[in-house]
Amino acid sequence: RSLKPGQSIEGVLGLIGVGVEEATSDNPAGAYIKAGYKFISTPDFAFKGMKYSHILKGGYVKPEFAFATYQRDIRSYNGLGINTYSRENIVAGALLLNFGKQWVMSNVFLIDIYGGIGYGFDNMKSVQNYYEYGGPTYHYGFTVGSNIPIALSAGFKVGFLTK
Repeated sequence: RSLKPGQSIEGVLGLIGVGVEEATSDNPAGAYIKAGYKFISTPDFAFKGMKYSHILKGGYVKPEFAFATYQRDIRSYNGLGINTYSRENIVAGALLLNFGKQWVMSNVFLIDIYGGIGYGFDNMKSVQNYYEYGGPTYHYGFTVGSNIPIALSAGFKVGFLTK
C-alpha cells in the first residue's frame, strides 16, 4: 500500500505446507508473516517536461520483520539402521534490511526483485538432531545461519496493482 510518494508498506501472510509436496520427508505445517516499510528512491531517468509516471517505481530500501512458526518431522537415526521420526515445533524470526528494485508497467503490472540481510533467530539448536541438518535453516521466507545469527532473504515478485 502506497502511503505517499516514495513510501509504502507491505505485508505478507503465508501458509506452510498447504498443497505442495516440496518437502515430503519433513511434512511441514504452519504459517509465516512478513511486514516492512519501503523507502522508494526517485526514478532512474526522466524525460524533459514529463512527470514521474508511478510512485511505486524505482529502487528501494525496506526494513522488514519476519516471523515463522510451524511443525515438521525430524528424522532420528538410532545407530542400528532404523530411522524414527518425531514432530517438532519450530519458531523463527528475523529483522532484515532489504534492497530491491521494482518496475511498474502501464500502471497495472509490477515486477520486483530484492535481497536482504539482517539478524535472525530460531529454536533449531533445541530441536532433536539439529546438527544432522548442518548449516543454515530455511524458514519459508528467510534463512538463518546455524552458528552465526545472520538472516538472509531474497525474492522475485510479479503481480498486479489494485486501487
